[in-house]
Amino acid sequence: MQDVRALLPTLHDHLYEIPRGLPTGIKQVDELIWGLEPTDLAVVGGATSMGKSSWMIGALNGLIEVTSAGVFSLEMCCDLVLKRQLAAEARVSFQRMIRNQLHPPEKDRVSLAVERLSGLCPYYIDDTPRLHPCQMEAKVQEMVSHGVKIVFVDHIHQMPHRDEADIGDIVRELKAVAKQFEIPVVALCQLNRQVDYRENHRPRMSDLRSSGQIEQVADKILLLYRPEYYMERTIQPGGVNEEHAEIGIVKNRNGATGWVNVLWDGETMKYVDRTGGKF
Repeated sequence: MQDVRALLPTLHDHLYEIPRGLPTGIKQVDELIWGLEPTDLAVVGGATSMGKSSWMIGALNGLIEVTSAGVFSLEMCCDLVLKRQLAAEARVSFQRMIRNQLHPPEKDRVSLAVERLSGLCPYYIDDTPRLHPCQMEAKVQEMVSHGVKIVFVDHIHQMPHRDEADIGDIVRELKAVAKQFEIPVVALCQLNRQVDYRENHRPRMSDLRSSGQIEQVADKILLLYRPEYYMERTIQPGGVNEEHAEIGIVKNRNGATGWVNVLWDGETMKYVDRTGGKF
């Protein structure tokens, strides 16, 4: 508890500064949500195979240009995260890279990506499976002591839970971590299967699994949508495989909401900013 009268002069001095959080890598998204701000709990939802982890990896690649970051990868091992990170950064096919089918110029790009990422800000990956938020708190404290300014969690439903009430406890713990360490926490989240079966596949906030609990606690909720995912489509190796995609800001506690048009590159498995961002 504190006497807030002492805070008012400092608050007034900074009252009219334009707030800027850490970038997501998508310029239009950042303009709507003012980036990812300290104490934010941001939830990024998408249907199965919609590219939630790819979105996270793209954001990570951009963020470590300016700050240190931490990733809790409950689904993928550290080695796989790094391979996907390299493919996205080098702009090569992930599938052909892991099968050793890249052409020499592409291998050169991967080497350059290794060199580039190695020279950026430190980042940390913890791939402990079934990690409980209480265990995560101590790990975040260690990461923050090493300069980490943002944490990603992939994903909420991989944490131990029995029912919707447990999911509520998890998201409240994640929000508490964001507040305690004054960093943004970005948690990926699965959608209910119903979105796959209805005629209009565009996701809604209510499509989030355990949506009621998440809607209440999260400061920002982003939803990923690729219309062509629901159509038959063939990836052309080495060709142009960009397709229309959208990111919906469906909750923004302190700002606007709306949908942003982006591109999805199926071969390199990453979201691409139509305005030429780093994603």
